[in-house]
Amino acid sequence: MELDELKVTRYEVAEAVATITLDRPERLNAWTGRMNTEYRFLLGRAAADPSVRVIVVTGAGRGFCAGADTLHWSMFDEYGVPSPTYYAFRAFNELTKTPIRIHAAAPASVYACGGLSEDKQRAGLLIANFKNPQTRWDISVQNLPLQGTVHAETRLVDEHDRFDRLSEEVLRGSQPILHLDLPPGTVCYLRFYASGP
Repeated sequence: MELDELKVTRYEVAEAVATITLDRPERLNAWTGRMNTEYRFLLGRAAADPSVRVIVVTGAGRGFCAGADTLHWSMFDEYGVPSPTYYAFRAFNELTKTPIRIHAAAPASVYACGGLSEDKQRAGLLIANFKNPQTRWDISVQNLPLQGTVHAETRLVDEHDRFDRLSEEVLRGSQPILHLDLPPGTVCYLRFYASGP
């Protein structure tokens, strides 16, 4: 991304201060997927600029930011994902229950984010296949820091399953693999929990 590609933010640097302006005043600068992408790009740009000592984030017009723009939320739209926004938010909400970030690697066009609960008894993994043509996925979960018997619950987030639980299984072996059907345009949430020794 380049500065001339910005659509919903503005960026300027003056006297060692980088100013990022959320620029959707007609919607009180309500947050969209495009804004999220631009904002992260601008934060990275400012962080990499040795002349910048301070970053200021402000909003154009009469409001800073009204929150998520559920009317025009495009986090998934820009990738062509047809899933209803409501169900995607439910998956992200589940992930907030496991606030300790754990590494989750993913191939191109696939988003993965993992978390661990503070008591280390539960973990969550959100996987969104934006437009990778592969539909069958083998997910290695060998590095989950859970103790005892580990259970895996799979929920698919799309217009048909609406976050319903699809399956639950006990992970066995030293290098357990989960097999998922995740065609382009779908989001999957995996909930892991430990029980017993």
